[in-house]
Amino acid sequence: MGLRPDAKAQVTMRYEDEEPVAVGTEVLSTQHDESVSARPSRRCCLMSSSNR
Repeated sequence: MGLRPDAKAQVTMRYEDEEPVAVGTEVLSTQHDESVSARPSRRCCLMSSSNR
């Protein structure tokens, strides 16, 4: 697929009474080969994120 190994993620959680109750924001960042369109990489990340 052309994804490189250096990926980063950031998740913002909402807490009530020190317990997580919701995910506010998910940010995913990946490196990909310049010869590969970003579209397949984006689709892969979105699918992986929604399968939790």
